[in-house]
Amino acid sequence: MGKGVNPAYQSGAISIQMVTAILVLVIIGYLAYRLVPPYVTYYRVKGVFESELRREDPVEQRANIEYKLREMIYSPIRLEDVKFERDARTGALAIWADYSVTVRLPGGYTKTLVFHPAVASEK
Repeated sequence: MGKGVNPAYQSGAISIQMVTAILVLVIIGYLAYRLVPPYVTYYRVKGVFESELRREDPVEQRANIEYKLREMIYSPIRLEDVKFERDARTGALAIWADYSVTVRLPGGYTKTLVFHPAVASEK
C-alpha cells in the first residue's frame, strides 16, 4: 500500500476519537437537560416580579404573582417565599424570593442550586 487514506476509514470503522466525542456530547446534553430548566425558571420568576413592579395595589400584586407562579409548569417557589418591601422614605418597592432546587446527576450525585430573584422600583 502506498500513501493515501487509511484503510480503516475506508471500511467505515469508527475511531476512538469519534466515540469519545459522541460520548462527551451526550454527557453535555444530559447535564444541560438537568441544569438549564432551573435557570430558565429563575429568569421567568424574575420577569414576573418585574412585571408586577408597575402595579400600585399590593393585593393585586400578590394575586397576580401567585397566579403566574401557579401557571408555570415547573415552579419551585411558593407565594410564602416571595417578600415585598416598600421603602417608607422613597416609596420604592422591592420584590424578592430565596429558593433552592436540588438536581440529581448521574452517579448518585446531587447539586443544590440556590436562587435569589429580586427586583426593585426606582421611585
